This record gives sequence, C-alpha cells and structure tokens, in this order.
Amino acid sequence: MRLDVVVNAAGVVAPIGRTWEVDPADWERNIAANLIGAFNVCRAAPPTLVRQGSGSIVTVSTGAARSPIANMGAHCASKAGVDHLTRVVAEESRGTRVRANVGYPGGVDMAMQAELRATDAARFGAENLARFRGFREQGKLRVPAEPAALIAWVAAQAGLADA
Repeated sequence: MRLDVVVNAAGVVAPIGRTWEVDPADWERNIAANLIGAFNVCRAAPPTLVRQGSGSIVTVSTGAARSPIANMGAHCASKAGVDHLTRVVAEESRGTRVRANVGYPGGVDMAMQAELRATDAARFGAENLARFRGFREQGKLRVPAEPAALIAWVAAQAGLADA
C-alpha cells in the first residue's frame, strides 16, 4: 500500500478570550490539538514518503496564523506554529521528492465557524462576533468541497493525485 498524500487538517479554535483571561489548560489543549497534532503527522508521514520516493503533505491553515485576531490567541499562535513547522518539514525534505505545503482556504462553512458565531460577545468581542456572523450572512463562507479541490490541486502538482 502506498501513501501519496497526507492532509494535515485537524484543528480547534477554543479557547476564546483575552490571552490573560483564558484557562491555561484550555490553551494547552489547543496547542496539543493544533500544533502537536500537526507535529505527529509531520513525524509519522515523511519516513514512508521518503522511502517510496515521493509524496505530499498538505497542511490546512488559516489567515489567523498570519494576522492576529483579538481573543483568539491560542488559535493564532498554534496555527502560526503549524505554518512554520510545515516550512521546516519542506526544508528537511529538500531533495527527497517529498513536498510539504500550507494552504489557506479562507472561511469554510464548518463547525468551527458555527462555534465562533455562537461565542459570547463578552469573550470574543463585539466586532469579532459581527465580523464572523457577517461572513455567513453575506455568503462569504466556502463550502467544504472548495478547499478540498484546492488540496487535490496542490497534491496533483507533485503528480501524485488526480485533480
């Protein structure tokens, strides 16, 4: 059996709140899910991909990794770490025909977006809440099939999957 493409897409958004007000245990759960989870994927997949001579790791990230959003410190920090980790894996894989890429699909109409829209304005901030609710109300959220097509396209660029 071959492993050609690994999609690193798991993640959580909680805790929501000012950095100095959130529970440290909640912060640690976010780092464990988002960053340590991505590390585990980036540790497990490359040996197989390198051994078979090619492969692709596609990490799904978020604009929050590049632009801070108040009251989402754990999510922003963990996703920034995931982005950099993926770039490190790309460097470490140089010359092996194993690719590691990060994709930024934008807002996708999934459970995480619903969680943000349902968050208390006192914790999330009224402006953030209005912004994220507006994404849905204005039809700016993508359906999950759109980022899935992006991931397939990135994988196909390495000649590994059908687009």
